[in-house]
Amino acid sequence: MQQPETWSVILNPSAKGGNAAKSWRMLEKQLQATQVSYKLHLTERSGDGTRIAHQIIQSGDRKILIVGGDGSLNEVIQAILEQAIVPPTEIQVAIFAAGTGNDFVKTWKIPLNIEPFVKMLQRGNVAIQDAGAIQYLNTNKPKQYFINVAGIGFDALVAYRANEAKKSGKSGLLTYISALIGSLKTYQAVHCEVEIDGKSSSFSVFTVLAGIGKYAGSGMKLVPDAIPNDGLFHVTAVRQISKMKIVRNLGKLFSGRFTHFKEVHVTTAKVVRVIPSSQLFVEADGESVGSGAVEFSILPAQIKITIP
Repeated sequence: MQQPETWSVILNPSAKGGNAAKSWRMLEKQLQATQVSYKLHLTERSGDGTRIAHQIIQSGDRKILIVGGDGSLNEVIQAILEQAIVPPTEIQVAIFAAGTGNDFVKTWKIPLNIEPFVKMLQRGNVAIQDAGAIQYLNTNKPKQYFINVAGIGFDALVAYRANEAKKSGKSGLLTYISALIGSLKTYQAVHCEVEIDGKSSSFSVFTVLAGIGKYAGSGMKLVPDAIPNDGLFHVTAVRQISKMKIVRNLGKLFSGRFTHFKEVHVTTAKVVRVIPSSQLFVEADGESVGSGAVEFSILPAQIKITIP
């Protein structure tokens, strides 16, 4: 009888202020109790997830279990899409959400509790989902990849502030809300050229989001109609909007009902370009990844995800 394939575990022990390490100790006991085979790899600094995932793939292993947050998942996705050893869909990914935002798992309804999560691993159900590529225009910067939501403008400034707060040990929804309120005080909409599947328009951008998944910003339903395996971005473009309107309607950001505002335009696309008149931050999967003119392009059916 063929033995089950071993999971290569990539643990970010510092995720969520160190709580990921505690989560792993409980998850490890359940893996051992249910005889799920695994090998453990620890990250120590930013970028280790990508480096370790490259090593895992080169070694011939094809199942990667991430214990960490959306940033840890994003690092592994970089390796899967950068490598040329096997087609990306030959590598199976699972994530036990142990980070601050944990937005990716919400779209697929991946269990947050240990026992149902391990049962999910044992069942082995998978889905092939899309990924996104980020190309900075007029630079030689290499492509970056994402699996959930990428954006430019206000959301990226909030991500930058929230990530800076994480460096000082702060985490959780309140940290993100604090970053959001702080960003509202300083952010000014920037005039941009926005091109969606070749159709251009020009307006003052509050934020433009290209979504594969529905959730970003610690549970905000910012791309409520996104479908992770339909070969399209679901785009949320927000023109200049009253800051007080945002504050008064924070609940609608979590429910997705803000898309009815007159300043919000939703559509689908394969390619989204945003060329700002001044520098704007760019974020991907909740990580601050750069600034400037950018192109988001969809990569259909690229990532094999373990799902319930």
